[in-house]
Parts: sequence; structure tokens; C-alpha cells
Amino acid sequence: MSDPLEHDARRLVGVFARRLRETAGTAPDILAADLVAIVRGHGWRPVEALKPPAPALGDGNGRAEYAARRAALDSRPPCVCGAAVTAHQLDGTRRTGCAATGCTRYAPAPAPERSA
Repeated sequence: MSDPLEHDARRLVGVFARRLRETAGTAPDILAADLVAIVRGHGWRPVEALKPPAPALGDGNGRAEYAARRAALDSRPPCVCGAAVTAHQLDGTRRTGCAATGCTRYAPAPAPERSA
């Protein structure tokens, strides 16, 4: 099966080549802006799935969210193998094996019993 955008891509390559020949010696930032304008003029838009995620919390760059998630991980009890939860590999949303101890799955160690 051929690429459904092959014809459009070849046409755009031709437009780029013509523009590059016409603007030989132009400053790179001006040429780059021209190429972006050409691409947009041909109907190309950024793919939503490839855009970086918007920051979720108030600091504008996601550091607060990362710190909150890291603190939640650090507060979890260690595994029965003795390694911290972060030593275990992440598979989707589950913690799996630990390379340091060879255990196959994160299992929190039971909390010590309190005497009454």
C-alpha cells in the first residue's frame, strides 16, 4: 500500500526546492518562517497527538505536579524484597520486577503491628 500523502509530499518538496533556489543567501530564520508559511498554506497542521502536554498545575511547567507525584511514590512502603517502590520497573500503571533484588512484582511490606 502506498503512502496516501505521497502526491502532496512530492508537490510540497517541489515548492520547497523552488523557494530555496529563489532565496539563496537568505538568513536562516527568515527562510524557516517562509517554509512554515508555505506548509500552512498547503493545509498542513500540527498533529494533536504530537503536541507536548499542557502543564497541569499552577507553576506553568509541571514541576509541582512531578513533585507531588514523586512525594506520593516516596511515601509508599518498601516492597517485601526490601527495595523502594521506585526501584521497581513501571509497566503501564503497575510496578513490576526489581533488577536489584530479582523480585517479580512490587508487593508492599506489611505495616508493623502495633501493640495495644
